[in-house]
Amino acid sequence: MARLGSQDAWPEAIARRSSELVPVLPGALRYGLEVWLVMHKDSKATRRVRLAFDHLARRLTDYLRGRGA
Repeated sequence: MARLGSQDAWPEAIARRSSELVPVLPGALRYGLEVWLVMHKDSKATRRVRLAFDHLARRLTDYLRGRGA
């Protein structure tokens, strides 16, 4: 587990899981990262693939908004 003072960069959603980590300068450092979830156009018609894609899209959205486990 990373400790305070280490050089590891922890996303907030992961860091909040540990009571041993505390925020330093909360809100002072913000960064953005685009995330793309894509599928081949021919795969959209396959029900299994579409269901898996939709599930991943929902879970990824929740995670990136800080609601994921």
